[in-house]
Amino acid sequence: MGLDTSCYTTSLAVVTGEGKVAVDRRAMLPVPSGGLGIPPSKAVFLHLKQLPDLLAESKAFTGKLAGVAVSDRPRPVSGSYLPVFKVGEGYGKAVSAALGVPLLRVSHQEGHLEAGSWSAGGPKEAQFLALHLSGGTCEILRVRRQDGGYRIARLGGSGDISAGQLIDRLGVAMGLPFPAGPHLETAAGTEG
Repeated sequence: MGLDTSCYTTSLAVVTGEGKVAVDRRAMLPVPSGGLGIPPSKAVFLHLKQLPDLLAESKAFTGKLAGVAVSDRPRPVSGSYLPVFKVGEGYGKAVSAALGVPLLRVSHQEGHLEAGSWSAGGPKEAQFLALHLSGGTCEILRVRRQDGGYRIARLGGSGDISAGQLIDRLGVAMGLPFPAGPHLETAAGTEG
């Protein structure tokens, strides 16, 4: 099972030993119409409210879980912290302890890299370049696979507004809800 409580989405997934997605549940955090975000304390509260519902509706415990992976920080670097990740980390620790299965802590950025690699079927190489566009992140990365995750070196990135922030601001200006990325994908007919 994987848990992620990022800035604007509460997520839960269960993947089988064969790599098939058995459960995929997400709930967007509600942002007031025309708003460009919510305060961190409100985001924490909303994740605390939404994650139990995702767990209940997913029936995640009907099979035997081999472990729980949880994003516990934005990036795999010292000092990387956002309060929203503490919600997923807390639930992950509780599920892991209750079921007696291992807990794997990863960063949100590593989750993006793994999800992208999984959905695109690669890259398979031990080292590759990645462009990470997510909310406040716009980075070019050199990525090396290692046991339990990745070693990531930032090669460059945006020093001002990121691509994700630009998309969100343009979408809100067009009357779409925040975060606007998923709504723009739907409007363009390119949702993943």
